[in-house]
This record gives sequence, C-alpha cells and structure tokens, in this order.
Amino acid sequence: MVAATRTPTRADLRWVRALYVLYIGGMGFLLPFWGLFLRRQGLTGTQIGWINTVLSGTTLLAAAGWGRLSDRRGPRRLIPVALMLAAAATLLLRFQQGFWPLLLASGVYGMMYAGIMPLIYARAYDLTEQMEGIGFGSIRVWGSIGWIGIVLAGGWLIERHGLGISFYGQASAYLLAAVAAGFIRFTPRPDKEEGEQEGEQEEVLTSWKNPRLLLLAAAVAVAWLARVGPLRFEGIYLDELGAGEWLIGVVSMVGAVVEIPAMFWADHLLTRKRGLNILRTAWLIEIGLLALILARPAVPTFIAARAVGGIAFSFYSVALVRVVGRMVPNNVTARWMAIFTVTLPSLMEIIGSVISGAAFDAFGAYWLYAISLACNLAAVLLLLALARQPVRKNAVTA
Repeated sequence: MVAATRTPTRADLRWVRALYVLYIGGMGFLLPFWGLFLRRQGLTGTQIGWINTVLSGTTLLAAAGWGRLSDRRGPRRLIPVALMLAAAATLLLRFQQGFWPLLLASGVYGMMYAGIMPLIYARAYDLTEQMEGIGFGSIRVWGSIGWIGIVLAGGWLIERHGLGISFYGQASAYLLAAVAAGFIRFTPRPDKEEGEQEGEQEEVLTSWKNPRLLLLAAAVAVAWLARVGPLRFEGIYLDELGAGEWLIGVVSMVGAVVEIPAMFWADHLLTRKRGLNILRTAWLIEIGLLALILARPAVPTFIAARAVGGIAFSFYSVALVRVVGRMVPNNVTARWMAIFTVTLPSLMEIIGSVISGAAFDAFGAYWLYAISLACNLAAVLLLLALARQPVRKNAVTA
C-alpha cells in the first residue's frame, strides 16, 4: 500500500531549519575541542589518529545501512532515533579515560552518528525540490547560525568549567534536534519520471561504472583527505600557538559567520552556473588559504583563513548536494547522500587519521597543512578531468 503524500508547508520549513540549528550547532560544543580533549588525556598523535580511525571506520560501515533503511522506511521516524542514539553515545564518550576505553566508545559513537547527516541532507533536498524558491543554502545557513552561537558559548563555558561540559552540551542539542525532527511531516515526492532525470542518471548508476560519477567520487574523497589533518589537530596546533579555549572557539566560529551570506550566494550562483564549477572554485579557495597558513602560521592568520574559508565551505556544501541529488533517482537519494556525505569522508578519515597522527608525532602540525594543500590540488585536477568526459546526448549536466 502506498502511503499518502504530504507536500511541505512553511511549518515544515521552519522545523527543518531548527533541526539544522540544533544538530550542526550542537557539534560546535565538541568538534573544535575534540583533539584537544584527547591530547589532554595524555594521548600521542598516533593514538589520537587511531581513535579517529575507529570512529570513522564504524561511521563508514553504518552509514550505508542507515541510508538503505531510510530509503525503505522514510527518514521521518529515523532522524529522531539517530539523534537520540548519538546523544547517548556522546555521554558514553564523556566518561571514558585512557586509550582503549576511548577507542571502543568512539566506535559506538561512530555507529550512532552515521545516520544523522545523510538523513537530514536527504530531508532538506526533498524539501527544496518541492518548495518553490527554497534553495539548500537557505536551509544549511541555519546550521552556521547555530554553530556561531554555540561555539562561542561552548568555548566560554569550557574555559570556566573544563572540557567535560562540551559533551553535555552536544548531547542536549542532539536531543532538542530530535524533538524538532519529529515535527517535520512532509513526505518525499514520487521518483522522477523517465526523461525527467538529470545528469548522468541511469539504472546502472549504482554499479559505479559511470566514469563521471567515479571521478566525482574520487575528487570528493581526495578533498576530504585534505581536511583530516587540520580538522583533527588544529585545536592542538592553536593551543601550541598560545590560543586559549575561547579563542579556539572563535577560530572555529568566524567561518560560520561568513557562511550566512555565502550560503545564499551559492544558491544564487547555482541558478547560473554548473555545480561542478562551484565545487572547483571552493577547492581553489582552500588552496590559497592553506598557502597563506604555511607562509605565516599564527593565530590571526588562522582567523582570517577560516573567515574566507566560510565561502569555500558554503560553495562545497550547497553545490555537492545539488550535483548528487540531480544525478541519482529519488528513491535512492538518501543512500547516495550517505555515500558522498558520510561513506567517502569516513573512508578518507580512516586513512588520513593514521597518516596525520604519525605525521604529527614525526613533524608537528605545520606539515599537515602542506599535505592538505597537495590533496586539494589533486581534487581540482580530478574535476578538470571530469569536465573533459563526454556527456551522454540529451543529458542535463549537474
């Protein structure tokens, strides 16, 4: 029996935006300080790398399962479940000490966390496809707004009460996000009719035989490999450069401030330019910022780089959702969002966490940014190779 469809309303739009505020903002309690927390547990860079590898590995294994379950049963009920499980796993992490307990708890967290991002990205994409004049950037920007407020508040609280409070903050935000998700009631539209599907969409898409899809996946994977070292060790590096917890929060926050106008800018650009061109622009901006950090590694440089980096992140986030959403059938959207937003990033974090942890112990944090620059350059070259691939006749490019 086919369930009755329900088109999205303005109330649904408000609750989706609230979901992004609480989920992405909630990560601001812990993510900027995670590496610093592990370092203050007395762990080496290599041990931190292995903990992040296990976290990413379990996320990788679980993400496809969450995506398949969502495509079969719908994301409406699954999103609150995923958020509540992630909140419980966050509290589990809080009470672990030492390498092995943290390693095991990180694995549990990865399995619970894996379901959130692909489900809420698919939910937002479905809404933008059904509501006239609503772009993904206008939804994702609310996550940036939440990040700004929570990172600043989190850094202030951590300086006064210790790093442990960040776990309680993230868990509380996830639980509130689960409540918001429960009020989102619209249903996805039926799958595209034959001839309506855009890009390189075809029945054999899931076989990974499409060369354009392969190149896109390779570019996204390499770009995420570029992020691993700075993402996991930037808090430690800033601490070494003399920044306190509140200032570390400021560095993480300034990019989100820029994301507010940049998300709308990305939406506007997508009405005139191909999503792949906007992706390439995002990575070119990252290359320039990494070169700046390598030339002058100091706290003010990081603040300036993260501010401009908000533009790059906005271009990447909005363009990727558009490109992937228009290249795959509606009935497997969540599964493919899981591949591009969780599976590929997690696979690269498995590889990158071990490499960056060993590199941090051997050479220090500075050289992690040189590795990142090289990876971003490789991602740009892969997109250029993609652009040279022939597009099938009558196909609409992403």
